[in-house]
This record gives sequence, C-alpha cells and structure tokens, in this order.
Amino acid sequence: SAVFKIQCGHSSAIVTGDATSLTTDRILDNYHEKLNLLKTNLLLASHHGAESHGSNNADWIKVVDPDIVVFSNGHTY
Repeated sequence: SAVFKIQCGHSSAIVTGDATSLTTDRILDNYHEKLNLLKTNLLLASHHGAESHGSNNADWIKVVDPDIVVFSNGHTY
C-alpha cells in the first residue's frame, strides 16, 4: 500500500491506505535516524482502523504521534 505524508506549513497528514505492519515497520526502519519527520497532525488509520496484519500498531502510532486520527468507514446496508 502507498503511504503519503502531505504537509502545508505547520500542518500535515499521513494517509496510509491499507498499510500493514510490514509497510509501517519498513518506514520506521528507513527513517530511524529522522523519526521526527514522521510526526503528523492527522493520521488516516490503515484498514479503517483495524488491527489485522499489525495495522495501526503501537510503535507506528507512538512515532507519528497524531493529534487527530480518522477512521474511515461507510454506511452498511
């Protein structure tokens, strides 16, 4: 899954799509010397907030340290 960080001035958002821990762990490993670059104001939770496949794990949330987390979902019929 593609993960994007969008920044405008002092505000930022990370959009994770359906990223699993495999993806977010790789991001943490690649940025281990500059973890402060991953801090964000808004995080769109992976997999609609699910914990499946390690999505939204504690290590990832601790590093990105969002002010707001958005859990996307739709109306079910």
